[in-house]
Amino acid sequence: MRATLNKFNEGTCEMRTENDLLVVVRAPGNVALHLGEEVIVSNLQLNAMASFLFPRTGASFSAFVQEHNVHDLHLPAAHGTSRTPSPERLAGA
Repeated sequence: MRATLNKFNEGTCEMRTENDLLVVVRAPGNVALHLGEEVIVSNLQLNAMASFLFPRTGASFSAFVQEHNVHDLHLPAAHGTSRTPSPERLAGA
């Protein structure tokens, strides 16, 4: 699944996937990150390890994806509601 790097600070990076999921993970300090850079995300699942590849540089890392750090931007952001994506949306739907 393709994504775009939106934000990074203090060891975390935020990516928006092509199907409008917002994913936040911890990034290792040895990977140079650039805003707007394309990222290929493999094995995106909740509470599991995923791989992140930056095709421009060939850099990659793996990170644990916590359930509360993945948000489906197609769901309303009302107070007290969950924006956790369905398994279908995680698979790219």
